[in-house]
Amino acid sequence: MALQEPEVSISDVKVIAIASGDEAEFCRGFTLTRAQVESYFERAEEVSFSDLHDEFDYLPCAVKGAMRRADSQCEFVIRAGATAEVSCESNQQFFYGCRSCDDLFQAHP
Repeated sequence: MALQEPEVSISDVKVIAIASGDEAEFCRGFTLTRAQVESYFERAEEVSFSDLHDEFDYLPCAVKGAMRRADSQCEFVIRAGATAEVSCESNQQFFYGCRSCDDLFQAHP
């Protein structure tokens, strides 16, 4: 079940390597531009951790960055399975899933 989403503002996007060994090869070429990150958060729905776990794939490839969510400074991690985790300075954590973001996660040659 989707939760009501506050306004988000993306302030920084950078690619991080969090995979090693065989996963590093699997993640080669995974990246998102700032525009793609903004598009992800426009389309994604805030979901419960249970829904994130049960309804979406967890993949090791990720892009990390900073954002504002409502009035809090936050960091995000968007994974290639169209999921995101957002951790805010107020020790709050939010989860997102996107069922309409396949075009953002297509492999690029």
